[in-house]
Amino acid sequence: MKLTNLFRFVIILVFLVSCSCTFIFNDKSNFTLFKEPVIKNFDGTPLKTNGIYISEEGRAAFFLYNNGQVKILYPFFNHKTKEFWLNPSEVTRNMNVNWDFDSKEWWGNFSIDSNEIILRYFNRNNLFRERYLFENKGEILNDSTIVIYSDYIYNTGDSFLNTKCLLKFYPTSIKPDSTNIWFVNKKWYRKNLHESRK
Repeated sequence: MKLTNLFRFVIILVFLVSCSCTFIFNDKSNFTLFKEPVIKNFDGTPLKTNGIYISEEGRAAFFLYNNGQVKILYPFFNHKTKEFWLNPSEVTRNMNVNWDFDSKEWWGNFSIDSNEIILRYFNRNNLFRERYLFENKGEILNDSTIVIYSDYIYNTGDSFLNTKCLLKFYPTSIKPDSTNIWFVNKKWYRKNLHESRK
């Protein structure tokens, strides 16, 4: 009898492990910016997209694309103490050796409305076969400066931002491939993609 129960347990465990390897939970219900225009209402000079935006302490960095994609290189928009700072020139010099630079992970969309920018993006698929959905909101100061003033994690309801995060634009000759994104060819994404994002 004990052997039968052990056998059942092993079968259930194998089934659950195989399911977790097959199915990945992604919070698609809140990932909706791709259905909207990249720019809803903006009269200023367009944000530069031929480079990278890096925070003053170098721990937050992302690339923007004309089609509304955003690639997060460093997700640390919360303030870090001085010992964790990176020089922005070091970030640009070494960005292409970052292990997520060419990966399909850490991608999302952005939207601009008046002088506000919203970034929504997924983190890397983790051990539990789940990608968390993050949202950052910021103010566009000019075509090369953004201040992130809020963050939110949809899966947990958490926020880690304890101060505003200023990011400045640095031109670069290389950027991650925006066709190499885990969701870009998914049916749910292609079907509802706004014309301005094609």
